[in-house]
Amino acid sequence: MTGRGVDNDFKDFTRPEYYIRHIEPLESDLAKTVEYDMDEQGVWFLPWCCYLSLTLLLDQEWLNAVNLDRKKEQMDQVTPEAFEIIMDRLEKEWFDLVCFQVDGALVYD
Repeated sequence: MTGRGVDNDFKDFTRPEYYIRHIEPLESDLAKTVEYDMDEQGVWFLPWCCYLSLTLLLDQEWLNAVNLDRKKEQMDQVTPEAFEIIMDRLEKEWFDLVCFQVDGALVYD
């Protein structure tokens, strides 16, 4: 293969083991990192007026509805960043509640 001043047929190439690897983050690092992304997830919502209708609201739609109610009550708006932080913390707290260790093994309730 010749191009851009490089002449290499890649016959002698060996991929080093240390070059591509994944290191699991520590629990303490995960606790500080916001992993929730509004763009990727939705909220299942059961309207109070119709017990048979279950709809999927996108996070932005839900946040807009909440902020409209908060505006009527003359309350501050919830920013998308604050929403992501709140949802991330709720998910992590929920995981901690339903997942616990017994004799070193993870148990899901």
